[in-house]
Amino acid sequence: MLDFTCPVVEITVGSDSAATKFYVHRNIICLSPYFERILAREGVWKDCQNGQVSLQSADPDIFGIYVNWLYFFHQSLAGRDDSSLNVDIHADFFQPVNFLQLAQAYVLGDFLCDVKFAEAAAEAIITNVKRGPKNCRILLPGAEVIDYTYQNTEETSIARKTLVDVFVRYGSGQQFEKLKPAQDHLREFLVNLARDLVKKDPRSGSREYRSQKWFNGQEEPSPQFLFGVVLDLLPDRKVLGWNTKSVHTESMSIV
Repeated sequence: MLDFTCPVVEITVGSDSAATKFYVHRNIICLSPYFERILAREGVWKDCQNGQVSLQSADPDIFGIYVNWLYFFHQSLAGRDDSSLNVDIHADFFQPVNFLQLAQAYVLGDFLCDVKFAEAAAEAIITNVKRGPKNCRILLPGAEVIDYTYQNTEETSIARKTLVDVFVRYGSGQQFEKLKPAQDHLREFLVNLARDLVKKDPRSGSREYRSQKWFNGQEEPSPQFLFGVVLDLLPDRKVLGWNTKSVHTESMSIV
């Protein structure tokens, strides 16, 4: 149960006229390693004085999602071990959140050193793709989401891997084409995507895509076909670092 005798912390999120004040129980906000650290040294940090914390770089809407999740997570774990928490519980929490907000949530979780929240946001991207509307094309994160993620995360981040995975598992040539023009961060994403497609066994198929065969009666696109589409989107194939012609030919020869 929540401890309502615990003091609250005033957190000002955003800057100038867009700033929003949040009042969160100290024991709840300290579930975040970031807040636990700065509140333990209150008065030393410029952004933490007299029970008040300033978080100017964060978006109030996304921080609101985070605070709700902290209370939700605290209640979900009441009286049980963390490992017993069903993944679907987190998925239900994030279902109303769009792909861009999920990417922003991941970045916030990463900044706040809250691995559980960041991982839950990344997993929700996959779940929301699977839970897309019936009888229509599968919805994947768009160029804006990819660009934001790559601009604000490290090369080894779970969020980047998640975006590549959903395109490998659920993508089609038409969806790849929407990523034109492939510049800057989108180009980096396509390089990662191409490398994962090359590793994919074209004989194995993708159960996730096959389940969508009802869409215009289309067959599942093969990994080698999608690899070719990605190559056409890249302005300079040399960024892949290997002979794309030989790799493409080799993959086409596998039946």
